[in-house]
Amino acid sequence: MKLNKLLFGLSLVSGALLAGCGDYEDVETVSPEADADAIGAYFAENEQSFVLAPEANDFSLLLNRANSEGSTTVQVTTVDAGTVFTNIPTAFQFADGEMESAVVKVGYDKDKVVFQLPDMLQLQIPAKDHPYADGYTSTSVDLTVDYTWVDSVASVVVKDEYIGTEETDQFLVSVQIAKNFDSDEKNPKNKTLIRIKDLYSTAGKAQAAGFAHLQFTLNKDYDASSAALLTSADIEGIKIRTELETGVTENYTVTEGGEEVKKALPVYMEVKSVACADASGDAETINRSFTVTSELYVKYNGVEYQVNKDELTAGRTSNQTTFTVGFPKPAAAQTPSER
Repeated sequence: MKLNKLLFGLSLVSGALLAGCGDYEDVETVSPEADADAIGAYFAENEQSFVLAPEANDFSLLLNRANSEGSTTVQVTTVDAGTVFTNIPTAFQFADGEMESAVVKVGYDKDKVVFQLPDMLQLQIPAKDHPYADGYTSTSVDLTVDYTWVDSVASVVVKDEYIGTEETDQFLVSVQIAKNFDSDEKNPKNKTLIRIKDLYSTAGKAQAAGFAHLQFTLNKDYDASSAALLTSADIEGIKIRTELETGVTENYTVTEGGEEVKKALPVYMEVKSVACADASGDAETINRSFTVTSELYVKYNGVEYQVNKDELTAGRTSNQTTFTVGFPKPAAAQTPSER
């Protein structure tokens, strides 16, 4: 009897082991294969940004693919054409053996584009047809016509009437120079383009980033009398925005639907003039003091109102921003002891 029980127990263990082995039986996994005619086209980036100097005329776009065999064409659909783009691609061409398509040059209309105002183009290709295709089937392309800006001198102290007239209201900013503004040796402008970027955001007064740049030109010798606001004539005839978002908002009580409500109204700026004069300072620099005059206002229902008021008052508020910059002396202007 004991022997029978033992044999029965062994049979149960054997069955359990066999069942366990069945649960973990090796299974061969077959990797998915692409159809023979699959292209695997894709954009490498879902978002692309281009900054072009006004002298530039176009930028390059291309498409990638996972299957490099054969020459082929991939159609592309324009989801959003923006307002300034020209030569928008309708297809990308691939040569046999190439993983990247031929480059398409996309242009922009200089009569429509606005300096430093971004515009966006959105493109879409058919859904992915290849299991190993990377990237994206759509891409958004941001284009901004602007220069490359670099910090040129040490930070300067700025006074701005809107921010405050007390010494404690002063703030430091970096003065920037557009390094590719006068890069055409055949047609030199003989000017330097200078700016203080996003004035009120830099000062810490804005609730959001803005476009209240103070931009002006001086000749190569930094003559005070040559100071002038940037004009369309300086940048290939491209339009320049006059109404600039400061990123600042002010709260006013307005009547809507018969009830008084609080509204946060954005503050806008229009730069009207720049004045420049000689200034004392470091002997190794050319020192110039600047006064930039602007007008500030809020808008409600299409009407302009003054800023820093207890209630909406029609009109604009005149404002002045002052600062002194020490520009490095050109080598030719330095004395032997300064070199």
